[in-house]
Amino acid sequence: MRLTIEGNYCLCPKNDGAKRVLDMGTGTGIWAMEYLSHPTAPSNHLEPGGYFEAQDMRLPLECDDGTLREDSDLWIWMSLVMEAMENLGRPVVAAQQWKPFMEEVGFEGVVEVNYKWPINRWPRDRKYKELGTWSLANMDQALESSTLAPLTRGLGWSREEVLVLISKARKVLRDTKVHAYWPM
Repeated sequence: MRLTIEGNYCLCPKNDGAKRVLDMGTGTGIWAMEYLSHPTAPSNHLEPGGYFEAQDMRLPLECDDGTLREDSDLWIWMSLVMEAMENLGRPVVAAQQWKPFMEEVGFEGVVEVNYKWPINRWPRDRKYKELGTWSLANMDQALESSTLAPLTRGLGWSREEVLVLISKARKVLRDTKVHAYWPM
């Protein structure tokens, strides 16, 4: 994420003066450890006048040039995971709902900032190529573990059926002719 936001730990205008930071789901924990070692590392929770920041990817994948088609194995994989998670009562569209929810419960000055994480090394731009490299490494590793339970439990698929789908989706995920990205 730091590469996406120009080396910063967060977008908060109080980046260097934060008193408290709550870390939830920052992946491997590298970000949290780095932020904790930051000279002004905060401790507990939000107070009046404080700043709340959430960073997450949104589904579905997006593509600006039509190279990710709805009949591709990657689109099919993503659609099935979304359907399965909905069936399990855990829809994966929460990021799209954060801004209106926060405004509804009384947060003021809510700002949504959007970024693109390429699915692989397809971009020409050096920064986005690096983001794509990291994105592919993460998804390549997480594809099976993030798909098996939803599809077997939420759609009733067999393990073997899921593994075949994952193999096909992985092939498209690695194809640099597909210019898709994770909206962040």
